[in-house]
Amino acid sequence: MEKIVNEKEYKDKFNEQYQTSFDTLKSELFLPAQQVGKNVESFGGKKYSYWKNVFKKLYTSWIFIASVVVILVVIITAFAAAGNAEAVPIATERPGLGPANPGWYSPIYGGDPQLYLFGFGNLGEDYFVETSVGTKWTLLFVLAVVGFQLVVGLTLGAIWGFFKKSDLFFINVTNVINLIPSLVFILLSINMAGIGFWPVILAISLQSWIGYAAATRVQIMLIRNREYNVMSRVLGTNPFKMIVRNILPKIAPVIVSIGAFVIPDAISLDTSLSYLKFGFVDGTTTTSLGYLIQATITHTTWLQYPGLLLFPIMIVFVISFFAFLICYKFANALNPNAHN
Repeated sequence: MEKIVNEKEYKDKFNEQYQTSFDTLKSELFLPAQQVGKNVESFGGKKYSYWKNVFKKLYTSWIFIASVVVILVVIITAFAAAGNAEAVPIATERPGLGPANPGWYSPIYGGDPQLYLFGFGNLGEDYFVETSVGTKWTLLFVLAVVGFQLVVGLTLGAIWGFFKKSDLFFINVTNVINLIPSLVFILLSINMAGIGFWPVILAISLQSWIGYAAATRVQIMLIRNREYNVMSRVLGTNPFKMIVRNILPKIAPVIVSIGAFVIPDAISLDTSLSYLKFGFVDGTTTTSLGYLIQATITHTTWLQYPGLLLFPIMIVFVISFFAFLICYKFANALNPNAHN
C-alpha cells in the first residue's frame, strides 16, 4: 500500500513540476527513434590519409627537395659521363702519360685547349670520366646491398618479431652465422661463389640482413601488444594485414634511419675488399669509388696530385651526406605522431 502511495505522490509531483502527464511520457519512451539521416553518427573534420600526409611533409620540406636534387644531379652526371662504357677510359692524347692536376690541356697533335675538371689519372686518363664510371658502379653496388638488406631483413624481422614461436629458430640461426667474423665470412663466401658483382652482393647480404632483422624484431616486440593490435587480433585480423597496416607505419621511421648508415658502410666495405683483391671491380674493365680510393692511398702520388684522392672522397661524402638527409626527413614524415 505504501509503494502505491509513494508512486502516486511521485506522479503528481512530476505532473505539477513539468506540466505534463507522467503516464504519457512513460509510454513514449518505448517508441522507436526515427533516423534523421545517414550521417547522424559521423564525425566532422577532414578525412585522414597516412600516405597523403607523408608526401605532404616531404614536398613541403626544402631540405628533402634539395637533397633529392643533389643526388639526382650526381646520378645523372655519373651515368651520362660514364656512358655505356664499362672500362676505365683510355689515356688522353697529351704530353706525358702520368697524372695531372685540373686545368686546360691541349692535345699532343695541336688543337684548342680543353678543360679537364678533375685533371688526369695515373695512366693519363680523364679522371672526371674515371670517377664517373666509379660513381656509377658504386651507386649500383650500394643500391643492390641496401635493397637486399631491406627486403630480406624487414621480411624476416617482421616474422621474427610478430610470431613468438619463431624466436628460438631465428636466434639459433643468427648465432651460428655471427660465430664467424664478418670480413672472414664475406671472404669465404666470395671464395665459394667466385669474384664478381652479384657474388660479392650475395656474400655481403648473407650476414648483413641480421642487423636489419634484429632492429625490426625489437621494434615490433615493443608495439605488438598495444591495445589496437590486441583488438585486431581478437577480431580475427590477418597477421599479414596487421603487420602492414598497424605495425609498419609505427616502426618505419626507425628502419629508414638505420638504412641511412648502410651507404657509407657499403662504400667502406668496397674499399676493404678492393684492398684485399676481393672486390667486384678489377680496375681495368670496371672501377668503383672504393677501388679508386684504395688504389690512390697505396702510393704517395696523391701528395703531389691531391685530386686523385680528394675527388673520390668528395663524391662519397656528397652521396653519404645527402642520402642521410633524405632518410632523416623521410623517417620524420613516416612518423604518424608528427601528422596533424
